[in-house]
Amino acid sequence: MRAGHPIEIVTISREFGSGGSQIAHLLGRRLGWRVIDRELIEEVARRLNAPPDEVERLDEQIGGLVERVGVILARGIPDAPIMPVAPDADYIAQIERAVIRDAASSPPFVVVGHGTQCIFHDRASALHVRVVAPLAVRARRVAERSGLSLAEAEERARHIDAQRRRYIRHHFACEPTDPDLYDLQINTGSIGLEEAADLIYRVVTRRQVANAAGPSSAPPV
Repeated sequence: MRAGHPIEIVTISREFGSGGSQIAHLLGRRLGWRVIDRELIEEVARRLNAPPDEVERLDEQIGGLVERVGVILARGIPDAPIMPVAPDADYIAQIERAVIRDAASSPPFVVVGHGTQCIFHDRASALHVRVVAPLAVRARRVAERSGLSLAEAEERARHIDAQRRRYIRHHFACEPTDPDLYDLQINTGSIGLEEAADLIYRVVTRRQVANAAGPSSAPPV
């Protein structure tokens, strides 16, 4: 994000269990913007004529870590495109990037994960937010919603965090914890999800108001 530009895209990078997806949807409702989250999986599945839950298994992963989906794409679907090579997680990521770049032609929107802090790093109208929380807090949230034990939830959080770090490094040559990738970092261990959404909302709307007012509203320097 560059000073003086209205914000049209908000990217939400998140640690697993930090509430990033929930914040994105709260923010989207407040702004009246669409949210690209589960919608991304569904659009990739539509383009590949594949079941969304099968595409989701390969989401934010890198090739070689999970089984390929060629069998999914060949389940006798009429008029399905014939793929010369069975796509793997890397191919799924390629389609996801295409969907995200298509969306960029018609902002505004909020988008969750998938390296969008790297994809839109140089876009002046993008605000990049990272959502974090202490591991113990995240594990408790994951346990409450999944029925896992705290130890299992903590291990799952560690695993998915590591998986997402590998994904960002592999596809974008970015370090996801690099503070220079973000305009705002929010710790939901101490700030509630509603409050976090409100903070981002205020940044976005204040920028819109300032831009609409024009340069004459700026204080003298």
